[in-house]
Amino acid sequence: MTSYQWATGAQLEAPVTASTSGPCRDQLFAERRSAAVKLRAALNDGADVSYALGAYQALAWLCGYHDDAP
Repeated sequence: MTSYQWATGAQLEAPVTASTSGPCRDQLFAERRSAAVKLRAALNDGADVSYALGAYQALAWLCGYHDDAP
């Protein structure tokens, strides 16, 4: 949900990096990459991946990597 809010301008901070720049196209793609890194780290640490996975899936959809909205 926070990924969508940020992408539409309803939220100031990016969902993964908390950056306040954007959301432009480049920032969307950078945020998706950051979400992928956070997801891999959570998987490697055995931590809860729910937030990172949700953010990654939403950002990947927003970036056009798949057609099915999460």
